Amino acid sequence: YSFHNNILLKALLEVQPAAVLDALFAGEEKDQRAGIGVFESLGDDRDNPADVISCEALIAWCEENGERRYPLAASIITFTRRPDASGPQLWSEQAKALLSSAPDPRTVLAVLIKRFRPMSWSGSRAALIEANTRLLDSLESHVPSGLMPFVTEAKAQLAQEVERERQWETEQDRA
Repeated sequence: YSFHNNILLKALLEVQPAAVLDALFAGEEKDQRAGIGVFESLGDDRDNPADVISCEALIAWCEENGERRYPLAASIITFTRRPDASGPQLWSEQAKALLSSAPDPRTVLAVLIKRFRPMSWSGSRAALIEANTRLLDSLESHVPSGLMPFVTEAKAQLAQEVERERQWETEQDRA
């Protein structure tokens, strides 16, 4: 299983990020989803091997085929950081670099927003989605102003989803 090779993947990405990314994301869409799956299978309790890729190396790899690679990169990076355990979440340096360099930042942002919804979690899923949604409040300095209507719409949709999740959680707690 790929999750047994976390340390190996991290070491390879540290020394040859472009070659590893090329190998993981070669081929058709099905093959690319399998490459994304390598990172998704690691789970939240493990470090993301993609964190060792410098922003410069990640952007250089993406630039070779921006339309395809920027969304792929957005699918595997750690998009948020919490510098202080009690502080708010902030965009990771990689996420900011992708958003500011992408030829189509809307596509990158859509991938990141899709990832706001955790597939596995502990505690309240609604609270996690809500915390991730707050990241959108700090986007003005990282994306073109023309993207802000998309951000506003995404925030509204996420707010509705958070409300539905909270209702579901309340019903489950009562049961």
